[in-house]
Amino acid sequence: MRISRRHWMRGFAATALLGAVGLAGRRLDAPDTEALADWRGFSTGDVELLSEIAEVILPETDTPGARTAGVGAFIALAVAECFDDERQAVVVAGLRDLEVRAGGRGFLGLSGDARLALLSEIRGEQTGREWWDRGRRGVRRLARTFGVSLPIGTPPPHYLALLIDLAVIGFCTSEPGASAALRHLAIPGDYNGDLPYREGDRAWSM
Repeated sequence: MRISRRHWMRGFAATALLGAVGLAGRRLDAPDTEALADWRGFSTGDVELLSEIAEVILPETDTPGARTAGVGAFIALAVAECFDDERQAVVVAGLRDLEVRAGGRGFLGLSGDARLALLSEIRGEQTGREWWDRGRRGVRRLARTFGVSLPIGTPPPHYLALLIDLAVIGFCTSEPGASAALRHLAIPGDYNGDLPYREGDRAWSM
């Protein structure tokens, strides 16, 4: 298919406009690395906060929750020891923002329902941000069809997405999570690719 000069110019103009929007979004999404300027690691209070956030994500039911599994301490260790500066800044700045949004008493001072409502609200913002990021990647692909390379970088994940991932990993690799919430077989037998499954069976831990 041949592309006329008029169509090319229209496409280029649209791409440039969307690219400018994408670049603006990149600046808005850039982590505040200055958040690490006075950060000296997680305090005992921070670990408690992480533990309570994780408990909302993985609450205790008929099986242990994240608090019982010590997930807060795991998250603190993972962020401090395994994350680069950029992602550390995302988490630190995110936790500070969470405390501000929780009001004067902070997140720990909220009721269980209020904690869930606040994290659900932030979860909605996280989803919106992820759709925005997908749109910018689409703009970059569109620009390439016109021979234009847009410097739209990939922003780091939302802090709640990072906390959810770490909460799940920490819980599923903990003793309570691996033995009570999941099924654990310390010494597995032969490989069987066709095990019978019954509705409600727990997944196997590793």
